[in-house]
Amino acid sequence: MTDTNSPPSTADEDASIFLRRTDLTDAPKIATLVREHTEQLFGESNIVSVIERAVLSITVVDQLGGVVGHASFFDYPNIAGVRSSSWEEWMVTHYEIDVVPVNSLFLRFFVAAPAVSRSVVRELLHTVFVAVPDVLFCALPVPAGCDTAVESAGLSDFLTPATPATHPQTACGAEGGKRCGTGPLPADSSSIYVCHRSALLPRIGLRVAAAEDNDDLASIFAHQNETLHERFGEFYLTNLIEAQDSSNRALAIEVDGKAAGLMSVSTRVDTALLREHYQLDVFHGLQALRPAPDQLGIGSTFVPKEEGGGAEEGGAGDPRQEEETPEKAQVEEAPARRGNGEKAANGSPMTMTDSVISIGLFAIAEAHEMRSLEFLRLAFSLFPAADYCVCSLPHNMPVFPLLHNFTRVPQSPRSRLHHELYVFHRYGLLRDLQVRVATAEDVAPLADGLLASMENREVIAADVARAVEADAGGRDPDGVKVEAYVATVRGEPVGIAVLRDARRDALLMRSHFNIEDFVLFAEHMPREHANLHHFCLNPIFNRFGKTFLREVMRQSEKTCVYHRLYTPGTAPTDRPAYTPTQLLSDMVAVRRRRQPL
Repeated sequence: MTDTNSPPSTADEDASIFLRRTDLTDAPKIATLVREHTEQLFGESNIVSVIERAVLSITVVDQLGGVVGHASFFDYPNIAGVRSSSWEEWMVTHYEIDVVPVNSLFLRFFVAAPAVSRSVVRELLHTVFVAVPDVLFCALPVPAGCDTAVESAGLSDFLTPATPATHPQTACGAEGGKRCGTGPLPADSSSIYVCHRSALLPRIGLRVAAAEDNDDLASIFAHQNETLHERFGEFYLTNLIEAQDSSNRALAIEVDGKAAGLMSVSTRVDTALLREHYQLDVFHGLQALRPAPDQLGIGSTFVPKEEGGGAEEGGAGDPRQEEETPEKAQVEEAPARRGNGEKAANGSPMTMTDSVISIGLFAIAEAHEMRSLEFLRLAFSLFPAADYCVCSLPHNMPVFPLLHNFTRVPQSPRSRLHHELYVFHRYGLLRDLQVRVATAEDVAPLADGLLASMENREVIAADVARAVEADAGGRDPDGVKVEAYVATVRGEPVGIAVLRDARRDALLMRSHFNIEDFVLFAEHMPREHANLHHFCLNPIFNRFGKTFLREVMRQSEKTCVYHRLYTPGTAPTDRPAYTPTQLLSDMVAVRRRRQPL
């Protein structure tokens, strides 16, 4: 006999809650869920302000639409005495954990109805890891003496204390490259609880597809595309898998022992056609410098130097590797690609050759589609001479999540092809993007490298020089503060962003544009507004564009960034120039206000 007064099972709880993005109107309902342990963990928080300033805010509702949970995540920890722009130093000092800005989010505020708190926590964290695939850690700063509040809030089942550093940095071997702390955590300081992605998401395996995968994959393809079966027959997947050769491979992603997705890749790409119809100059025409054919031994296969990592080091050497395996020494400095006639370090001639693979067929179970980028790790390991991966889609076909990591290539003016082309470079798989304040030593390398092919390179270089100029104090002649930030990968500069303080312009822009449709001005201080004048990122790292901007905003302590667009010929000559940014698709267009006559 079932006790009708017993609490619902976990499965029942999961079926009765739903998640959505938080709206500011949720604040009063969220406030009703605040308990004593909430204030112990997060202090007396202004819920509206937290929602407005959060990187991600999620509300949990029940079947009747009532709010039963909420979480807001920031990109820095809420720790007294630790600045949002430099928390990494505090983390490295006190913890032996690889929590860095590009792979982590911090739980800034959380509430849940006691009856469903465990399910709310699990679903919230699961949603974060699915929605933001680059996030590996969700962390929670816990004030000293408040560890019991973690359990009271229902968080202790998923977040556990991080291992504190107990030895000085000098005790860590430099050869291993591990970042170690410089001493134990002070007794009166906050501690860190963390949840790794692997605790909420199933581990996925990558391997070459086998004919036995047909049954698992057929239903996935049938659900996403009904015409394939009609056009190619019942066993088209089996035929595709069995037809693999050195130029065509079928890759499978495996979850819980079953194939959950398939990608077919091929080296047979008509690059001449693509170069004719698409503007591929920034991608070197999908070519790369390679040793001349007569420099390769008979029967030898050229493997780029950067692909030296083996399976035991977590590199791409093992085709059955799991995606959580850390990457080590996978890519070194990108070689210069200026054309035929270049010579390698040993003096042997180099030549430009096609360096591309293409995606022919792709499908993945909806539950794992945000992790589909992992397919490319295996694809590039099976084709080590390929630097680029391309995918083309008809204009009327919706873009699937994998392509959000690719760069859409504009068509040539005379092209009549009815397909969109997307390009991805193997370096886009790296996860060690770092952002720092620009220095005087960056000006010349940026001008000769990243900015060399840009029309307004002199303007950008001059603004960067002004930002780092000690005599000028990083200010324009009229006193406006200028800041410049550099994005690097493996120490090489791959991006530059230049901001100017907008506290003088904020009210003017507010009066001329409907900015309050998107920004609650009362929750942002005047010094937190900035104009984004220049934002340049190497196209092969375009997928990190939002991450770069987020890091720039965190380190500059800005919460609102504006970018002005002028119609040709109308830009004022007495104001600093703007460079059209690559991030326009990730920004919102603000309507003009109607001005009184």
